[in-house]
Amino acid sequence: ERICFGMMATYFATYLQLVHHLTLAQLPIPLMLVAGCNFLGNLVGGRVTDRVANRPMLYAVAALCTGATAVALFVPAWGIAPAVAVAGAFMLVNGASRPPLFALLSGVPPQVRATVLGINISCASVGWMSSALLGGLLVAAEAWPTMGWVAAGLSLAGAALAWFGRSPPHR
Repeated sequence: ERICFGMMATYFATYLQLVHHLTLAQLPIPLMLVAGCNFLGNLVGGRVTDRVANRPMLYAVAALCTGATAVALFVPAWGIAPAVAVAGAFMLVNGASRPPLFALLSGVPPQVRATVLGINISCASVGWMSSALLGGLLVAAEAWPTMGWVAAGLSLAGAALAWFGRSPPHR
């Protein structure tokens, strides 16, 4: 989740500049709209997570939606408005995936909760480092569509881990 978010958050502005030739002065509005979708996704994801009992399934669905929008995100044929709309959709579903992920991580026994959350924070740091490395290499190679496929693959892996790694129902 963090690698996908990090690649998008770090390189979407670069994509708009290099592919759609936006200037620095033209970036704030599209980036603000996309960031607003992330904010909204977190709010919606939190509300939905509180109402859905099957949190692994909820995270898996949100991760799959993140992957699907990632594939569509860096298609150079889009115009600026569709690119920003798809980026907003990506951030909305990626943001919505975060609350069920945190709910899953915090649903462990209190004796190990801090350890699990510490591991999550460490994984987030690795995600940011990985997204900078992967995204930077793909930007240097001008492989924009590949960035979407990398994010889609990672999202699929996250969905599979959530779905197949879930605990059996408690009796």
